[in-house]
Amino acid sequence: MSEQLMEQPQAPQQVIELVVQELQNRIGQVTTQYETNMAVLKAQATQEIQSRDKRIEELSRALANAASKNSSN
Repeated sequence: MSEQLMEQPQAPQQVIELVVQELQNRIGQVTTQYETNMAVLKAQATQEIQSRDKRIEELSRALANAASKNSSN
């Protein structure tokens, strides 16, 4: 690819700068997609952890209630 850029008669430096700019734009897009996906995954993980913790708390209360009923009998 670099050979093709150098062979062009019109201002090769401008062509190189445009290619670099487009590559930087693409890197920015990929980075944004990555960051968005990471944010979504973190939100999903947080929801799952909160749901799990709530269920553990419910089961702990149920177990404590059952133990309390059994000890009073």
